[in-house]
Amino acid sequence: MNSKICMVAAACLFGLVSQTFAQVPQQIGKFKEWGTYKYTSKGAITCYILSVPTAQLPATVDHGDNYFMIRRMHSQPVEYEPQVEAGYQLKPDSKVTLSVDGQSFSLFTEGNRAWLEDSANGKQLMAILRAGQSMTISAESQRGTKTQYEYSLMGISAALNATSPCR
Repeated sequence: MNSKICMVAAACLFGLVSQTFAQVPQQIGKFKEWGTYKYTSKGAITCYILSVPTAQLPATVDHGDNYFMIRRMHSQPVEYEPQVEAGYQLKPDSKVTLSVDGQSFSLFTEGNRAWLEDSANGKQLMAILRAGQSMTISAESQRGTKTQYEYSLMGISAALNATSPCR
């Protein structure tokens, strides 16, 4: 699990790094199922946490690399930016559903990524994630395959707390 998180984090941020000419991401810590990372771009520190699914359905399809990431924004109106990245193209104009302990949030899609439809729900989502045990993400691929991912929330509070240098 540790090596997969590191590989996915490195691959994910390679795109961000090359686009923004940022330094190579540096791991701040590992907290159970979550890794915390930071990088510097144009003198500003950006932190994010990342985890990979503990279960993927349906089991009969190739899901590619999937992860859930929360970027901590500095000097922005929205402090946390949750993001889903699928290992495949999501169905255009579809919605991804993120559920924690019976509470659901809708995410809009673009390509293989999804973000909160209403960024005003970010603080509420962070509180629910910190208190929850597991998270489910449901999506539909461009080909129409309905997918579901389970994530453990063990360690998410400590991982988010470790992003404090990015305030």
